[in-house]
Amino acid sequence: MKFAYALKAEFLVEALPLSDVEEMLMEMKLALVLGEGLLGWQAINVAGHLALAIGRRADTQIMGQHPLVDATGVEHMGICRYPVIALRSSQLDLRRIVNAAKSRGVFLVADYPREMLDTYTDDELVSAIRAKPESSMEYLGVAVLGATSDVKRLTSGLPLWK
Repeated sequence: MKFAYALKAEFLVEALPLSDVEEMLMEMKLALVLGEGLLGWQAINVAGHLALAIGRRADTQIMGQHPLVDATGVEHMGICRYPVIALRSSQLDLRRIVNAAKSRGVFLVADYPREMLDTYTDDELVSAIRAKPESSMEYLGVAVLGATSDVKRLTSGLPLWK
């Protein structure tokens, strides 16, 4: 039997048995891979759009309980059940990850070409993307949701975003 560790109020760790569903959920991961040359505000923008794109298209099972209600009755939005990691990547590795993730068919993938940062309206973005072949796109980021082992293999060697 596998166990998850819960931090208790007294800061003691207690082993809790995992249900089959919880075990499955721990085996999934969302990686946000961001280009190494991004400024702070650009990285936050790219990560936000990628997370929204994945969240919009993902199965509802990726989300935790909603709403979360505190002791005073105020509701808070639930979050993703899976670990979400932010990684830093070169342009070459970004392209490799985008292409590999899309070709394998086992991931939910959202990519972020430079045109998404350089345009102001959705119509401008659509026109810019339609006018450019994929081979000449500069990716600023990619989000990949899948089995933890597959995501780790795909992003192996990339450092955490710091």
